[in-house]
Amino acid sequence: MDVNTVLLYSECLLPSLPRMTRYAKADKGAHDFTLSNMGKVNISEKYGALEIESLQSPSTIFPFGNPTTLFTTYFKGQIDFIFTSDEHFIRHEDVLTLKKTAINMIIS
Repeated sequence: MDVNTVLLYSECLLPSLPRMTRYAKADKGAHDFTLSNMGKVNISEKYGALEIESLQSPSTIFPFGNPTTLFTTYFKGQIDFIFTSDEHFIRHEDVLTLKKTAINMIIS
């Protein structure tokens, strides 16, 4: 992975963001939930004197037709979970219940 190239391409997309957002908001979406399992992230843990201590899963951009997403990644023996949604799709109280249930399932 050439980080400089990825950042350059990302910067080039910024002017298109308002148009991409309008496009994404125009559709309700064909599903209610997205699971994105990136699996083991195959990047080096060291780059010269620089050492990667941890890796955070990516997140989603709101507001789209179906914003509920669970991301998982695995790096250096640790699994990272990120659950995203919004109040218009899942109530805050329901998310807290989901969080509690998920944590109980993982540690049991």
